[in-house]
Amino acid sequence: MNEPFADVEMLIEGWRDGVYRDALQAMEDTADDGAERVREIIHLSTTDWGYARTQGVGGEPRPYPGRIESGEMLNDVDSRVEELGDGVIEAKWGWADPEDYYYIQEHGFDAFETKIAPMHSLATSLDEAEIALQERLGEIS
Repeated sequence: MNEPFADVEMLIEGWRDGVYRDALQAMEDTADDGAERVREIIHLSTTDWGYARTQGVGGEPRPYPGRIESGEMLNDVDSRVEELGDGVIEAKWGWADPEDYYYIQEHGFDAFETKIAPMHSLATSLDEAEIALQERLGEIS
């Protein structure tokens, strides 16, 4: 370091580290919120079969018309944040190793006289997360 500017350089480095930590936290919060929104959409997303189950079709009546049968699709939703280097931070959420069934529920299915409406939980959560992340990053000074 150049001696006359050592204090300024240390100040700038400390500020930069603080901004990075705040950005990392914003990404972690965004990923957690994204995963929570996916879970919420799974809970709220209904199907004709789900409504039929509330009437006892296929077994005992269910209390809700949603997509949750075993809970695996819901419980497999996860989030993570990775620091990739050079100041790059990546946030991910969803299913790390999804079963084919998850794709059918997420994107829908229309074949063989079976129609399942898509949830669009990943796309919806991403749209909302982008807005939230911009707000969070805008608060960093």
